[in-house]
Amino acid sequence: KIINYIHLFKYLFFKLKKNKIKIVHIRSYLPGFYILPLKLFFKFNIIFDIRGFLPEEKIDRLNISHFNYKYMILKVIEKLLFSFSDEIVTLTTQSKNIIKSNYTKSLNNITVIPTCVDTGKFKPVKNINKKLTFGYIGNVYGAYNFYPILNFLKKIIEIDKNVFLDIYTNQNKELINKSFLKNEILEKNYNISSVSRDDLVNIIPYFDFGIFNLKINYSIKASFPTKIAEYLSCGIPIICNNFNEDIENFISNNNIGYILDFEKEIKDIRELYLNLNKLRKNEVIKKDCRSFCINHLSIEKACIEYEKIYKNYL
Repeated sequence: KIINYIHLFKYLFFKLKKNKIKIVHIRSYLPGFYILPLKLFFKFNIIFDIRGFLPEEKIDRLNISHFNYKYMILKVIEKLLFSFSDEIVTLTTQSKNIIKSNYTKSLNNITVIPTCVDTGKFKPVKNINKKLTFGYIGNVYGAYNFYPILNFLKKIIEIDKNVFLDIYTNQNKELINKSFLKNEILEKNYNISSVSRDDLVNIIPYFDFGIFNLKINYSIKASFPTKIAEYLSCGIPIICNNFNEDIENFISNNNIGYILDFEKEIKDIRELYLNLNKLRKNEVIKKDCRSFCINHLSIEKACIEYEKIYKNYL
Protein backbone atom coordinates (compact mmCIF):
# COMPACT_ATOMS: atom_id res chain seq x y z
CA LYS A 1 0.00 0.00 0.00
CA ILE A 2 2.89 2.35 0.70
CA ILE A 3 4.37 1.65 -2.74
CA ASN A 4 0.93 2.22 -4.32
CA TYR A 5 0.64 5.52 -2.46
CA ILE A 6 4.04 6.67 -3.72
CA HIS A 7 3.24 5.73 -7.33
CA LEU A 8 -0.15 7.45 -7.27
CA PHE A 9 1.22 10.53 -5.52
CA LYS A 10 3.93 10.88 -8.19
CA TYR A 11 1.38 10.39 -10.97
CA LEU A 12 -0.94 13.06 -9.56
CA PHE A 13 1.96 15.43 -8.87
CA PHE A 14 3.12 15.43 -12.49
CA LYS A 15 -0.46 15.47 -13.80
CA LEU A 16 -1.20 18.64 -11.80
CA LYS A 17 2.12 20.23 -12.78
CA LYS A 18 1.66 19.52 -16.49
CA ASN A 19 -2.03 20.40 -16.91
CA LYS A 20 -2.48 23.33 -14.51
CA ILE A 21 -5.68 21.82 -13.15
CA LYS A 22 -7.99 24.26 -11.39
CA ILE A 23 -10.51 21.83 -9.85
CA VAL A 24 -10.07 18.40 -8.34
CA HIS A 25 -13.41 16.68 -7.74
CA ILE A 26 -13.05 13.70 -5.41
CA ARG A 27 -15.70 11.07 -4.77
CA SER A 28 -15.81 9.77 -1.19
CA TYR A 29 -13.02 10.01 1.39
CA LEU A 30 -10.11 7.87 0.20
CA PRO A 31 -9.01 10.03 -2.78
CA GLY A 32 -8.54 12.83 -0.23
CA PHE A 33 -5.72 10.79 1.29
CA TYR A 34 -3.75 11.41 -1.94
CA ILE A 35 -5.03 14.84 -2.89
CA LEU A 36 -4.68 16.81 0.36
CA PRO A 37 -0.84 16.71 0.51
CA LEU A 38 -0.71 18.07 -3.05
CA LYS A 39 -2.31 21.29 -1.79
CA LEU A 40 1.15 22.08 -0.36
CA PHE A 41 2.58 22.24 -3.88
CA PHE A 42 -0.25 23.42 -6.12
CA LYS A 43 -3.12 25.86 -6.06
CA PHE A 44 -6.40 24.19 -6.95
CA ASN A 45 -9.94 23.92 -5.62
CA ILE A 46 -11.23 20.72 -4.05
CA ILE A 47 -14.81 19.61 -4.50
CA PHE A 48 -15.47 16.89 -1.93
CA ASP A 49 -18.37 14.62 -2.94
CA ILE A 50 -18.80 12.83 0.40
CA ARG A 51 -21.33 10.14 -0.75
CA GLY A 52 -21.92 9.35 2.94
CA PHE A 53 -20.35 9.48 6.39
CA LEU A 54 -17.75 6.80 5.64
CA PRO A 55 -16.17 6.50 9.13
CA GLU A 56 -19.56 5.94 10.75
CA GLU A 57 -20.58 3.54 7.97
CA LYS A 58 -17.66 1.33 9.04
CA ILE A 59 -19.07 1.26 12.57
CA ASP A 60 -22.76 0.92 11.64
CA ARG A 61 -22.35 -1.67 8.87
CA LEU A 62 -19.16 -3.55 9.73
CA ASN A 63 -19.37 -3.25 13.53
CA ILE A 64 -15.81 -1.97 13.93
CA SER A 65 -14.86 -0.10 17.10
CA HIS A 66 -14.42 3.65 17.53
CA PHE A 67 -10.85 2.77 18.54
CA ASN A 68 -10.13 0.86 15.33
CA TYR A 69 -7.17 2.41 13.48
CA LYS A 70 -9.10 2.51 10.17
CA TYR A 71 -11.91 4.49 11.77
CA MET A 72 -9.49 6.92 13.41
CA ILE A 73 -7.57 7.49 10.16
CA LEU A 74 -10.83 8.14 8.29
CA LYS A 75 -11.92 10.66 10.95
CA VAL A 76 -8.62 12.54 10.53
CA ILE A 77 -9.06 12.57 6.74
CA GLU A 78 -12.68 13.67 7.18
CA LYS A 79 -11.73 16.61 9.39
CA LEU A 80 -9.03 17.73 6.96
CA LEU A 81 -11.32 17.37 3.94
CA PHE A 82 -14.11 19.35 5.56
CA SER A 83 -11.57 22.04 6.50
CA PHE A 84 -9.70 22.33 3.21
CA SER A 85 -12.37 21.58 0.62
CA ASP A 86 -13.75 24.59 -1.21
CA GLU A 87 -17.07 22.89 -1.94
CA ILE A 88 -18.85 19.92 -0.37
CA VAL A 89 -21.49 17.86 -2.15
CA THR A 90 -23.71 15.60 -0.08
CA LEU A 91 -26.71 13.38 -0.76
CA THR A 92 -29.14 14.68 1.89
CA THR A 93 -30.20 17.96 3.46
CA GLN A 94 -29.97 16.30 6.87
CA SER A 95 -26.27 15.55 6.36
CA LYS A 96 -25.71 19.09 5.09
CA ASN A 97 -27.05 20.43 8.38
CA ILE A 98 -24.90 17.98 10.37
CA ILE A 99 -21.76 19.12 8.52
CA LYS A 100 -22.67 22.75 9.11
CA SER A 101 -23.21 22.11 12.84
CA ASN A 102 -20.06 20.06 13.42
CA TYR A 103 -17.57 21.65 11.06
CA THR A 104 -18.81 25.26 10.78
CA LYS A 105 -18.81 25.20 6.99
CA SER A 106 -20.80 27.86 5.18
CA LEU A 107 -24.12 26.55 3.87
CA ASN A 108 -23.23 28.32 0.61
CA ASN A 109 -20.35 25.87 0.19
CA ILE A 110 -22.47 22.76 0.71
CA THR A 111 -24.70 21.50 -2.09
CA VAL A 112 -27.23 18.69 -1.82
CA ILE A 113 -27.39 16.42 -4.89
CA PRO A 114 -29.22 13.14 -4.17
CA THR A 115 -28.32 9.93 -5.98
CA CYS A 116 -29.89 10.36 -9.42
CA VAL A 117 -30.91 8.17 -12.34
CA ASP A 118 -30.97 8.16 -16.13
CA THR A 119 -34.70 8.69 -16.72
CA GLY A 120 -34.16 7.84 -20.40
CA LYS A 121 -33.16 4.29 -19.44
CA PHE A 122 -35.45 3.68 -16.45
CA LYS A 123 -38.93 4.17 -17.92
CA PRO A 124 -42.47 3.04 -17.02
CA VAL A 125 -44.28 0.31 -18.93
CA LYS A 126 -47.99 -0.42 -19.23
CA ASN A 127 -48.46 -3.29 -16.82
CA ILE A 128 -51.02 -4.54 -14.29
CA ASN A 129 -49.91 -7.63 -12.39
CA LYS A 130 -52.46 -10.32 -11.68
CA LYS A 131 -51.28 -10.35 -8.05
CA LEU A 132 -49.94 -7.67 -5.75
CA THR A 133 -46.17 -7.73 -6.37
CA PHE A 134 -43.49 -6.12 -4.21
CA GLY A 135 -39.98 -5.71 -5.62
CA TYR A 136 -36.78 -5.81 -3.58
CA ILE A 137 -33.44 -4.82 -5.15
CA GLY A 138 -29.96 -5.10 -3.64
CA ASN A 139 -28.47 -6.02 -0.28
CA VAL A 140 -30.48 -7.67 2.49
CA TYR A 141 -27.89 -6.99 5.22
CA GLY A 142 -25.14 -4.43 5.86
CA ALA A 143 -26.98 -1.10 5.68
CA TYR A 144 -30.30 -2.93 5.37
CA ASN A 145 -32.51 -4.91 7.73
CA PHE A 146 -34.52 -7.11 5.40
CA TYR A 147 -36.08 -9.46 7.94
CA PRO A 148 -38.82 -7.17 9.38
CA ILE A 149 -40.17 -6.94 5.82
CA LEU A 150 -40.92 -10.66 6.02
CA ASN A 151 -43.20 -10.08 8.99
CA PHE A 152 -45.02 -7.43 6.97
CA LEU A 153 -45.27 -9.82 4.00
CA LYS A 154 -46.60 -12.62 6.22
CA LYS A 155 -49.40 -10.36 7.51
CA ILE A 156 -50.35 -9.36 3.97
CA ILE A 157 -50.37 -13.01 2.84
CA GLU A 158 -52.86 -13.79 5.62
CA ILE A 159 -55.26 -11.48 3.77
CA ASP A 160 -54.28 -12.42 0.21
CA LYS A 161 -52.49 -15.75 -0.36
CA ASN A 162 -51.30 -14.67 -3.83
CA VAL A 163 -49.16 -11.69 -2.74
CA PHE A 164 -45.65 -11.96 -4.19
CA LEU A 165 -42.18 -10.64 -3.27
CA ASP A 166 -39.66 -10.53 -6.13
CA ILE A 167 -36.08 -10.27 -4.82
CA TYR A 168 -32.99 -9.47 -6.87
CA THR A 169 -29.76 -9.64 -4.87
CA ASN A 170 -26.23 -11.01 -5.16
CA GLN A 171 -26.10 -11.89 -1.47
CA ASN A 172 -26.48 -15.32 0.16
CA LYS A 173 -29.56 -16.93 -1.42
CA GLU A 174 -29.52 -19.91 0.95
CA LEU A 175 -29.53 -17.65 4.00
CA ILE A 176 -32.45 -15.64 2.62
CA ASN A 177 -34.38 -18.82 1.85
CA LYS A 178 -33.97 -19.94 5.46
CA SER A 179 -35.47 -16.67 6.67
CA PHE A 180 -38.59 -17.27 4.54
CA LEU A 181 -38.85 -20.81 5.90
CA LYS A 182 -38.52 -19.51 9.45
CA ASN A 183 -41.39 -17.09 8.82
CA GLU A 184 -43.50 -19.86 7.27
CA ILE A 185 -43.72 -18.09 3.91
CA LEU A 186 -44.26 -20.48 1.02
CA GLU A 187 -42.07 -20.60 -2.09
CA LYS A 188 -45.04 -19.61 -4.27
CA ASN A 189 -45.00 -16.20 -2.56
CA TYR A 190 -41.44 -15.19 -3.41
CA ASN A 191 -38.58 -15.49 -5.86
CA ILE A 192 -34.87 -14.83 -5.32
CA SER A 193 -32.64 -14.08 -8.31
CA SER A 194 -29.32 -12.40 -9.01
CA VAL A 195 -28.94 -10.06 -11.97
CA SER A 196 -26.55 -7.46 -13.32
CA ARG A 197 -27.30 -3.76 -12.86
CA ASP A 198 -27.96 -3.46 -16.60
CA ASP A 199 -30.88 -5.87 -16.28
CA LEU A 200 -32.71 -3.72 -13.74
CA VAL A 201 -34.21 -1.48 -16.44
CA ASN A 202 -36.21 -4.50 -17.63
CA ILE A 203 -37.18 -5.68 -14.14
CA ILE A 204 -38.17 -2.71 -11.98
CA PRO A 205 -41.03 -1.45 -14.24
CA TYR A 206 -42.93 -4.69 -13.58
CA PHE A 207 -43.14 -4.23 -9.80
CA ASP A 208 -46.21 -2.74 -8.14
CA PHE A 209 -44.13 -1.29 -5.30
CA GLY A 210 -40.44 -1.08 -4.49
CA ILE A 211 -39.85 -2.06 -0.87
CA PHE A 212 -36.83 -1.80 1.47
CA ASN A 213 -35.93 -1.23 5.12
CA LEU A 214 -32.73 0.52 6.24
CA LYS A 215 -31.09 0.28 9.66
CA ILE A 216 -31.56 3.43 11.70
CA ASN A 217 -28.19 4.85 12.78
CA TYR A 218 -25.97 7.91 12.44
CA SER A 219 -24.47 7.17 9.03
CA ILE A 220 -27.83 6.57 7.36
CA LYS A 221 -28.65 10.27 7.76
CA ALA A 222 -26.27 10.92 4.86
CA SER A 223 -27.49 8.06 2.64
CA PHE A 224 -29.82 8.10 -0.34
CA PRO A 225 -29.94 4.69 -2.07
CA THR A 226 -29.85 4.62 -5.86
CA LYS A 227 -32.89 2.34 -5.97
CA ILE A 228 -35.15 5.21 -4.85
CA ALA A 229 -34.57 7.13 -8.08
CA GLU A 230 -34.70 3.92 -10.15
CA TYR A 231 -38.10 2.93 -8.75
CA LEU A 232 -39.59 6.40 -9.12
CA SER A 233 -38.23 6.87 -12.64
CA CYS A 234 -40.12 3.71 -13.64
CA GLY A 235 -43.30 5.10 -12.08
CA ILE A 236 -43.07 2.64 -9.17
CA PRO A 237 -44.08 4.00 -5.72
CA ILE A 238 -41.82 3.07 -2.80
CA ILE A 239 -42.56 1.55 0.61
CA CYS A 240 -39.78 2.05 3.14
CA ASN A 241 -39.06 3.02 6.73
CA ASN A 242 -38.33 6.53 7.95
CA PHE A 243 -34.54 6.20 7.78
CA ASN A 244 -33.75 9.92 7.48
CA GLU A 245 -35.41 13.32 7.29
CA ASP A 246 -35.06 13.61 3.51
CA ILE A 247 -36.99 10.46 2.67
CA GLU A 248 -39.67 11.39 5.19
CA ASN A 249 -40.01 14.81 3.57
CA PHE A 250 -40.12 13.43 0.02
CA ILE A 251 -42.79 10.81 0.72
CA SER A 252 -44.89 12.88 3.14
CA ASN A 253 -45.12 15.85 0.79
CA ASN A 254 -45.51 13.98 -2.50
CA ASN A 255 -47.72 11.21 -3.82
CA ILE A 256 -44.90 8.71 -4.29
CA GLY A 257 -45.34 5.96 -1.67
CA TYR A 258 -45.64 4.97 1.98
CA ILE A 259 -43.52 5.32 5.12
CA LEU A 260 -43.89 2.17 7.27
CA ASP A 261 -42.21 1.12 10.51
CA PHE A 262 -41.58 -2.55 9.77
CA GLU A 263 -40.17 -3.07 13.26
CA LYS A 264 -43.56 -2.41 14.87
CA GLU A 265 -46.96 -4.00 14.53
CA ILE A 266 -48.70 -2.27 11.62
CA LYS A 267 -52.18 -1.16 12.57
CA ASP A 268 -55.09 -1.68 10.18
CA ILE A 269 -53.13 -4.06 7.98
CA ARG A 270 -56.28 -4.97 6.06
CA GLU A 271 -56.97 -1.33 5.25
CA LEU A 272 -53.36 -0.91 4.15
CA TYR A 273 -53.66 -3.96 1.89
CA LEU A 274 -56.85 -2.60 0.29
CA ASN A 275 -55.17 0.77 -0.30
CA LEU A 276 -52.10 -0.85 -1.84
CA ASN A 277 -54.19 -3.07 -4.08
CA LYS A 278 -56.17 -0.07 -5.24
CA LEU A 279 -53.11 2.14 -5.63
CA ARG A 280 -51.19 -0.27 -7.86
CA LYS A 281 -53.86 0.15 -10.55
CA ASN A 282 -53.84 3.94 -10.25
CA GLU A 283 -52.10 5.63 -13.18
CA VAL A 284 -51.99 8.98 -11.33
CA ILE A 285 -49.47 7.82 -8.73
CA LYS A 286 -47.29 6.33 -11.46
CA LYS A 287 -47.21 9.68 -13.23
CA ASP A 288 -46.53 11.48 -9.93
CA CYS A 289 -43.57 9.18 -9.20
CA ARG A 290 -42.13 9.73 -12.65
CA SER A 291 -42.63 13.51 -12.52
CA PHE A 292 -41.03 13.77 -9.07
CA CYS A 293 -38.02 11.83 -10.31
CA ILE A 294 -37.59 13.97 -13.42
CA ASN A 295 -37.81 17.17 -11.38
CA HIS A 296 -35.61 16.12 -8.45
CA LEU A 297 -33.67 12.90 -9.11
CA SER A 298 -32.74 12.90 -12.79
CA ILE A 299 -29.18 12.96 -14.16
CA GLU A 300 -30.10 16.14 -16.05
CA LYS A 301 -31.01 17.83 -12.75
CA ALA A 302 -27.73 16.69 -11.16
CA CYS A 303 -25.69 17.92 -14.15
CA ILE A 304 -27.19 21.40 -13.82
CA GLU A 305 -26.19 21.51 -10.14
CA TYR A 306 -22.64 20.30 -10.82
CA GLU A 307 -22.25 22.80 -13.65
CA LYS A 308 -23.17 25.63 -11.25
CA ILE A 309 -20.49 24.43 -8.83
CA TYR A 310 -17.78 24.16 -11.51
CA LYS A 311 -18.53 27.62 -12.87
CA ASN A 312 -17.88 29.10 -9.42
CA TYR A 313 -14.25 27.95 -9.59
CA LEU A 314 -13.40 28.41 -13.27
